[in-house]
Amino acid sequence: MIHTLSIDAMVRSIGMSRDQPLLVFLGAGASMSSGMPSASQCIWEWKRSIFLTNNPGLERQFDEISLPSVRQRIQRWLDAQRRYPASGSNDEYSVYAEACYARGDDRRRYFQEWVKRTKPGLGYQLLAELAKQRLVTSVWTTNFDGLAARAATAAGIAAIEVGQESKERISRPMALDELQCVSMHGDYRYDALKNTQQELGEQEAELRTALVNQLRSRPVLVCGYSGRDASVMAAFLEAYRDPAQQRLPLFWTQYGDSPVTGDVETLLQTPDGAAPQRFMVPGATFDDVVRRITLHVAPADARPRVDSVLDKFKQSPTTQRAAFQLPNLPITGLIKSNAFPMQPPGELLEFDLAQWPASGTVWAALRTIGQEHGFVAAPFKGKVYALASPQQVLSAFAGNVLGEIRRVPLNDEDLRYEDGTAKDGLKKWAAIFTMVGRSKFLTGRVPNRNGDAPFELSLIWLVGPKNMEKVLNGFYHRDAEEKGAAAGDSTGRSAMAERVMQGVERVMEMQRGMSAAQHAPQAQAALQLETLPL
Repeated sequence: MIHTLSIDAMVRSIGMSRDQPLLVFLGAGASMSSGMPSASQCIWEWKRSIFLTNNPGLERQFDEISLPSVRQRIQRWLDAQRRYPASGSNDEYSVYAEACYARGDDRRRYFQEWVKRTKPGLGYQLLAELAKQRLVTSVWTTNFDGLAARAATAAGIAAIEVGQESKERISRPMALDELQCVSMHGDYRYDALKNTQQELGEQEAELRTALVNQLRSRPVLVCGYSGRDASVMAAFLEAYRDPAQQRLPLFWTQYGDSPVTGDVETLLQTPDGAAPQRFMVPGATFDDVVRRITLHVAPADARPRVDSVLDKFKQSPTTQRAAFQLPNLPITGLIKSNAFPMQPPGELLEFDLAQWPASGTVWAALRTIGQEHGFVAAPFKGKVYALASPQQVLSAFAGNVLGEIRRVPLNDEDLRYEDGTAKDGLKKWAAIFTMVGRSKFLTGRVPNRNGDAPFELSLIWLVGPKNMEKVLNGFYHRDAEEKGAAAGDSTGRSAMAERVMQGVERVMEMQRGMSAAQHAPQAQAALQLETLPL
């Protein structure tokens, strides 16, 4: 079985054994708060890069790789190629690293660009403080960033860096104020990095032997490591082969609380009846774990240094980001519903027409074409926008497409609908009465051209389709001053416009009330929710 330990219980256990220096083993998750990507983030960046270089022109639509919809579309394309591993498989990291960057130097440069933008975060700086107190003497990592060594050097600790090209340092005796920093997969500055399946399956024999020996002779704290690397996990399994011989604890921290699988699950198993020495510590981040340990074990003379580091990383509750999670509680009921999710379109096709339909028939013509070919199209600002495939558009408009067909992404603002009928109707009436108020003829301030009495405007006359169009186009404005001036004598406009607008608003309000009353039973029946106890 696997024994679980809370963070606070682990901290107390480490505090009781402060005379036994820790071996700290770090994975990519430990460096995320310092600005480095996680293994999962690297995988998705490589996936997107492979997808976009095979499908040029879609870059804008796939900018935000964290969106589930973007990831799903990329993964569907990758799955269709039938040469990439399934999503979530253990070999994704190595396969996609090599598929994206076939040259080892390109992979090194990829991580080099990330490292240039990072600096040691809270966990690394407090780790250096634990090294000062001799609670930590050795840091092993699969990362390429050198953050542990950089933090130690900044704190006045001599970092003894060990890599593939300097493995002989692993046997060097450690002095006070020194921290051994071992980069198992290489340091981007000096070594050929280990990324691919073949490279990850091979470890320098000398480093592997040293790791096995140190795992057996030290308490071990693992942070931010997923257990993806077969060679590293083989060393862990070898060191802890016999649970009966294990005398020092192994604390394997994990960010979430999902069950462990694979080699990690095998490693953490304790036979029934044996005293537990291997523990899973869920819900733990690297920064939080090191902060708790440091505050628990720091002597009085070290507190000013610890407080100085903590002050640099203080966050107010309103700016602190925390991952959303639900407690792992038993299921007590189900919700049965006739609702179903809707996925709005992610993009439109934009194009121009060489020959447009006659004025006044554009909407009807596009509607007819769309119905005949199974898509929806509408005119907007001199272009046609369609929910269709490029092949459908080319087939439907048969040589009438002018220029290229562009893909235009849709965002949440594009899909927003704010009671368009009433809102747009009021705006249109306001524009009509503004134009009426500028016209001396329509407001009865000048006589008719044939000498008859001044024109008397009525609402029935105004709502005529031709009359309304003429008003909006300035047909009844006799000079430039009437057509362009927003100022002037608008007394006639104001009184009439105000009365008519109030009447329009009352009619709309009555219609909304009647519609709500009429459809209330249907609305109540449209979505049914029923709680079913288990």
